[in-house]
Parts: sequence; structure tokens; C-alpha cells
Amino acid sequence: PLNGEKPHVLLKLDLRYRRISWCYGLHALAYEYWHKTCRTRTWIISPDCNDLSPRLLFDRSSEDAYSSPGSPMMCRTPAGTLVIAKIKTNYEGTYILMKGQGATPKGSVPFLDLLNITTGAKERIWESSVDKYYESALALMSYHPKCEIQLNELKFLISKESRSEAAQYYVSIWPDKKQVQITSYPHPYPQLASLQREIIRYERDDGVKLTATLYLPPGYNPSKDGPLACLIWSYPGDFKSREAAGQVRRSPNKFARINNSFPLLWLARGFAVLADPTIPIIGEGDQEANDRYIEQLIASAEAAVNEIVRRGVAHPDKIAVGGHSYGAFMTANLLAHAPHLFCCGIARSGAYNRTPTPFGFQVQLCPFI
Repeated sequence: PLNGEKPHVLLKLDLRYRRISWCYGLHALAYEYWHKTCRTRTWIISPDCNDLSPRLLFDRSSEDAYSSPGSPMMCRTPAGTLVIAKIKTNYEGTYILMKGQGATPKGSVPFLDLLNITTGAKERIWESSVDKYYESALALMSYHPKCEIQLNELKFLISKESRSEAAQYYVSIWPDKKQVQITSYPHPYPQLASLQREIIRYERDDGVKLTATLYLPPGYNPSKDGPLACLIWSYPGDFKSREAAGQVRRSPNKFARINNSFPLLWLARGFAVLADPTIPIIGEGDQEANDRYIEQLIASAEAAVNEIVRRGVAHPDKIAVGGHSYGAFMTANLLAHAPHLFCCGIARSGAYNRTPTPFGFQVQLCPFI
């Protein structure tokens, strides 16, 4: 305490504390969360003013990607720390910028919203194009020592990519919203520049909607070349609702990045690659995600295999499965319980002892957490 000040309560939470995002002056955003129900709430608190009571800003399911308001854009202070940037406008109220992935049934459309934290009203001031490019707002380039930025002097960094063009970086300058390109990277692997990439949609036997990204080698034609050997690479996810499990959380316009932890190099060997097919493990109501883990795991894998075989791009006897960590645990279980689906598997850095996490993956409800 400074000058003999006594501590006082800023906010009492019903759920579990998650984090605080600080802002210069009166405001901060406090987050609480309850894992079992996936409920998350965001509060506006006023650390410097005891007369202002906390106000609820958002109360929603953390699983619902379609309703996600995004996260506040941060600004670096002279001390090097990050705080929420305040946006100065000609309107009454206190404004901040919220950036989000913009998940929609047709694919992700990243956005920037101008949010009035006094009233909760918001206005979309920027969003990605949807026809060809995937654009994402990365960081504020405007600077003010107290992180108070005029809206008509806004500058922020954007990445811009397409299926065939690697990400380049631009600065968007307001008020005319002019984009100035600051990088010009060549294609990092021109040998695979014409690889084929498609987001595919299909259903599990129980009606849960699934998605995956299908990659095919350059020049491949299924009607002429026939089905290929295929590698399915995935990572399961826990959900509390079927609706959230079926939401689309990817974009058809993203560039195919190849690295040593992702299996796209198999395209150069003539393989098809089914990347990140959704493997939802759903525990609705009082059910835990692990109650029907094996059943749902097999159902999701079977749906993915059936879809690529139906399309004629994968040979049913030449399909491998793989994953990292929880994906390795998935791989071991699929080889053990569904050997009719896969000829082999790659289980990388797996965590196979699930007794410490009996109710789901990683996060457990324990009284001492």
C-alpha cells in the first residue's frame, strides 16, 4: 500500500478468475470463467474510482465462436508494458478497439470493432475481404504516451494472404484507410505453389457437423490419377454442445504453411493430406467429455475417412492417421479400436496416461485450482 492506503475490493466473482487487461486511467477489463459450463464473463472495473461499480460487458459461452466479441487491441507504454488502447472519437463515451477472428458458417472473416464500453454499443470499422484474401489486424502502429489514439489518426498492422500468395504485411492508415505494403516475400516453396486446398464439410453419424482442410498434390486429378495414399492429421477438442462443435473456425483463403510440425511435406511425395478434421468429444449436460470418448473418436474418424474415399481422392487401404500430444493419444486409440480405418499411424510426443485428467483434456475441476 502507498501512503498507508488500505486495500479495497475491486470485484467479487461468481466464477473463477481468469485475467485482467489494464487500461490507463479509470478502466480495466476483468475476465472470469467456469470450465464445466464454458461460461465466460467480462467485467468493466474502475480501479481508480471507488464510486463506479463493476459493470457486466459480456456474458457468453466461450465455445461459441460465432458470437465472440474478440479481444482488446493493446498499446505499448513508454515503460514497455501493454495496456488497452483508448480510442478518441467525436462521440460521448469511452471507446476501445476489439479485434476478432470473425468465425462464420462460411469461414473466418477477421474484424475490428469500435466498442463503447460505457454503453456496450459497437460499430464494425474494418473487416477482412472475403473473395480472395484473408486479412488479419495484428497490432496498433499508432503511438501515444498515454495510449490515447485519435480514430482519424489510426494506424494498424495487417497481414494479407491468399491460397496462392504468402502473407505480406501492410500498414492501414486512417482516415482514408489506405494500405501501404511493407513486405514483399517470395513464395517460400514454389514447387508446391499450385497445391490444391479445399475446406470440406461432412457429418458424423449422430448428425454433428464436421469440417476439414483437404490438400492435394499439384496437378492431381482424381478421375485420371485415381485415389492416393492419404495422411489424416488431427487434434481432438472437448465441447459441451453439438452446435459449438459444428462451427467453422477456419478460412478458405489462407495460405498453406509448411513447417516441420505439420504434415504438408507429404504432398511432395504424392500423398493427399487431410489436415485438422474436427474430432469433437462432446459432453452435454451432466456428461463429461471422456464419458463417450472412444465412441465419438471413432465416429469422427470414420466420417472423415468415408468422405475422402467417397470423393475418390484416398485409397481406403492406404490411409494413415497422426497427431501430436493429444493427437498422439487419439492416434493410439484409433489404431487400437478402429484398425479397419487405418493402415498405420504417427503418434508424436503423446500423453497416454489419462488418469490425471479423467474428465476431459488438460483442464480439470479441482477444489485446489
